[in-house]
Amino acid sequence: MTPDTDVTPVLAASITSRDHEADVVIAGYGVAGAAAAVEAARCGAEVLVLERTGARGGVAAMAGGFIYLGGGTPLQKACGFDDSVDNMAAFLNVAMGPGADENRTADYCAGSVAHFGWLIDCGVPFKAEFFSDPGWEPMGDHGLMYSGGENAYPFNTIASPAPRGHVPQMSNKKQGEASAGYMLMKPLVETATAAGARALYDVRVQRLIVESDGRVVGIRGRKYGGQMTIRARTGVVLATGSFAYNDAMAARFARADRRTPGRVDPTARRAGHPDGAGVGCGSGPHGRHRSRDLHRPSTTGARHPGQWPRSALRHRGHLSRPDRAAHAVPAGQHRVPDHRRRCPGGGDGLVVAQVSC
Repeated sequence: MTPDTDVTPVLAASITSRDHEADVVIAGYGVAGAAAAVEAARCGAEVLVLERTGARGGVAAMAGGFIYLGGGTPLQKACGFDDSVDNMAAFLNVAMGPGADENRTADYCAGSVAHFGWLIDCGVPFKAEFFSDPGWEPMGDHGLMYSGGENAYPFNTIASPAPRGHVPQMSNKKQGEASAGYMLMKPLVETATAAGARALYDVRVQRLIVESDGRVVGIRGRKYGGQMTIRARTGVVLATGSFAYNDAMAARFARADRRTPGRVDPTARRAGHPDGAGVGCGSGPHGRHRSRDLHRPSTTGARHPGQWPRSALRHRGHLSRPDRAAHAVPAGQHRVPDHRRRCPGGGDGLVVAQVSC
């Protein structure tokens, strides 16, 4: 294993100096990292976000921006659609296919309206206009569309069809170039910044720093080829994306029925930066997680059209799904005590040290 791919934790006793420190250190400034930054900063924590690219947003900023929400959100009602928590759960429990986690789905559906309210509170704009044409995403600035086959057979015989694809309002879209993900990320980052969160860019997170008893107390990274050490006084949040394209991690942590063979993401396999490296940091000797705790990657492809709700399970610009919740691990422990904790904005996040308000 080369220094660039070694994710073995570093003992804090070996650290002689630090470059930065904060109460909460977050790796990744995509939608999960931004959501974590907002909540931690609102709790009064000093927050530092580390992003490996030169700007905030991650994959989310380049995506379609869809948020899969329902249960009777104000946007659904404004567009003339009735929905309920039970109706949403009935659809997802069938559409998710065999092995769906009904408890997690129920929790996601129950919090869906509040989730929408959290986004509004963060300044994410939604236009109360329904996009009725079939397609990948609205060509205009419509705020709502069917995105998971809810109105298709056999789902429309199991639950009352209701559109749940919530799309941030954005003008002058160019599919494949400029989509609504930008207008999801921009307000979230601005909200985090206004709350006091700081960010460092071009920092590649490599290893966790731990005490001898396993408590996570910081991060080791690189910036422009130079080593960087960041101390976390309270906690570390790994929000670096899924490991869907890392074959070894998918084979180890994802259920066999949730893997998709043959998918290749060339940007995720650059030399020295395997996809899922951030999550890998949290699964080393001092960051072990039971395999069930990592059944969250988007390694599921559609088995036949309509079987899986694309907005709930696949990338395609859809960012908030029942199976991609953030997990919390109290400092000094290496297990997930409550699988229902999530980053409010969706996306992938793994908390490796408890952060309490």
